Amino acid sequence: MNRSHVTETCGRCHEGIVTAYNRGIHGQRFAQGNADVPMCVDCHTEHAVQPITSPGSSVYPSRIPGTCLACHEREDLNARYGLPSARRQTYLGSFHGIALVSGQLTAANCESCHGAHDIRPPSDSTSSIAPANLVTTCGRCHPGIGARVTEGKIHVASVREDINLFAFGVQWFYYLLIAGIILFAASMIALDQYRHRVVDARRRGRGHA
Repeated sequence: MNRSHVTETCGRCHEGIVTAYNRGIHGQRFAQGNADVPMCVDCHTEHAVQPITSPGSSVYPSRIPGTCLACHEREDLNARYGLPSARRQTYLGSFHGIALVSGQLTAANCESCHGAHDIRPPSDSTSSIAPANLVTTCGRCHPGIGARVTEGKIHVASVREDINLFAFGVQWFYYLLIAGIILFAASMIALDQYRHRVVDARRRGRGHA
């Protein structure tokens, strides 16, 4: 159970998974002696290992983001290896993140796009998130998706920060539209209540007179 032998130990039963892990960036860095990369026990725990179908599992769909962010939200690691920051904000603020937090377990999580064990950076042509492979990756959930999916950013902290003025304008148009609809609906309800309470009361008063 020494850290240098964990994958070998787990591989006695999970040979295929360990082979996939060794092909990925985590396994490659581990083979180079990097002590920062996650291993089997970092994602699956040591003794309280549960199947992915169990809500208590650290790799249950709704808990996968928290498991991955244990490393990818650490600024020291991001700075050390030149990894992008704000992964929590950019995922949980997306439709996928909002849907997952709301209980939609079929919404895409980290594993859906990046893979579970054979994880590779986008610069690798064989990676599931390499630009040339995004149509296939996204198409697993969105059949028939077009090639233009590769033109936009997946993790977006803020359209304003990314200097996308068109997207920023559309975003605020919808903010104002939604606020306007809510205000209009509330005004209609208030006017209807006024009619019932005031106007009808006056009518009843004249009737008694």
